[in-house]
Amino acid sequence: MEVSKKIGESVNGKIAVIFRIPLNTKGTEHMAFKTDLSFFKYDCKNIGSATLIKDDADQGNGAFSGITYQAAESLKFNFFNVERRIKMSEYFLETKQLTKAFGKQLAVDNVSIRVKENTIYGLLGPNGAGKSTILKMLTGLLRPTKGEILFNGHPWSRKDLKEIGALIESPALYGNLTAYENLLVHAKLLNLPDSRIKEVLKIVDLENTGKKKASQFSFGMKQRLGIAKALLNDPKLLILDEPTNGLDPLGIQELRKLIRSFPKQGMTVILSSHILPEVKQLADHIGIIQNGKLKYQGEIEEDQDLEKFFIDVVSGL
Repeated sequence: MEVSKKIGESVNGKIAVIFRIPLNTKGTEHMAFKTDLSFFKYDCKNIGSATLIKDDADQGNGAFSGITYQAAESLKFNFFNVERRIKMSEYFLETKQLTKAFGKQLAVDNVSIRVKENTIYGLLGPNGAGKSTILKMLTGLLRPTKGEILFNGHPWSRKDLKEIGALIESPALYGNLTAYENLLVHAKLLNLPDSRIKEVLKIVDLENTGKKKASQFSFGMKQRLGIAKALLNDPKLLILDEPTNGLDPLGIQELRKLIRSFPKQGMTVILSSHILPEVKQLADHIGIIQNGKLKYQGEIEEDQDLEKFFIDVVSGL
């Protein structure tokens, strides 16, 4: 077998390589990589001219652990340099023809959204358009009727929930507990250290609430405590459903500043809203949902009249 290769740069002290193996199947190329130039436990399945090797190892270094092919002698390996982080897609989260039906009623109809990493994606639509249903499918609260969700380059599974934080609808809080005690309950369930509670309380500016019970909090404070719960597991994806609903102008301003800081901390944010001025100030990209269908997806222009554009889109103009 004729093999040409380049060894990639070090990733967390390990040598990494990336390679493409051209298969004689519709010209498709398959990409994967291994660290340490070593083989891990694998399952093999013969697929014509090549053997599929599924790498079950948890690399633990932030890089993509995917599928490796051991080619037949007639094929060639081509190895290329690897960067610290490798993705098979430029999007951190994608849905493909995501659909949810309740009986004969379609709540979400073949929606395909694309969210880039470390950006804020605004999901817009009138009340009842299907925004919350989409977010519930992304967080595993609802099972899609059909379609696919891709998370960080691979098909979504419940294991991915450890990297997703969410505040959907109103925060579920224990009114008789303090902010710290509320988070302590969830930290214990997630097996997180108490130090993480102090970190997230500082992020949402609730570290000085002391013995004040959650039932005595203002609506804005409750929203921030709900976001603190969503941040406990240090998520890569943060999902916020109508986060500014019911807030006064000062509360909206504080929450806006908080949400805008998340991409700089390595988080990708999806937020739903029907408050267009807020979305324009927060989001990098938007998707407009109407009657369960995605009517528009793209960037927000700085001088764009978002309200007029939104009305035109949902009105079919």
